[in-house]
Amino acid sequence: MHGHTHVPRHERRGRVLFLNPGCVTRANQGAPPSVAWVEVLDGQIKWQLLPLR
Repeated sequence: MHGHTHVPRHERRGRVLFLNPGCVTRANQGAPPSVAWVEVLDGQIKWQLLPLR
């Protein structure tokens, strides 16, 4: 999980999953302000981006 770019991201490269929840106050590149809900259960990852507008 990272957040430096302020742009939501959900990308898998090989066995690595990159998640970025965006930004609550200063979204970037046209993205709406957002947060993320991440659940890890039994080795499964569920990810949901929640726009704040």
